[in-house]
Amino acid sequence: MARSNNVLNVGFCPRAERNSIGMFCETWTFKTNLRDDVSLPKEKSSRGRNGKTGVYRPPLSEFDMLLTEVGAGEEEVIGKGESPGVAIVMESEGRLEGDGKTFDMKEGFIFFVAPGVEVKWKSSKGPLKIFNTVV
Repeated sequence: MARSNNVLNVGFCPRAERNSIGMFCETWTFKTNLRDDVSLPKEKSSRGRNGKTGVYRPPLSEFDMLLTEVGAGEEEVIGKGESPGVAIVMESEGRLEGDGKTFDMKEGFIFFVAPGVEVKWKSSKGPLKIFNTVV
């Protein structure tokens, strides 16, 4: 699990402290956050060759999130990464080409993208939306 400010790591507490209502109440906050406090801006990604990929960079070192949005009949090529990634198709359907193979895909499909593999996302229907976590 990535570092987080909303997780109590009670597994590292002494046994007597694990069920401590007092400790839980000390960490509890009711602070209201504005949308800008919790929303990441999308930046242009250098990984997408056709300009259809943005990146969200959370304030942690574990991963970035790529968002690729491809219109009907369009395509986007994501250059080879140095680390693995996991992609989920959020909208529409199309094809994924990578490592000499082609896969049909549609909303809900999840793909592992190995390090050093270039992928091509092609939309065959409507606007295709893919989120891809990358290290």
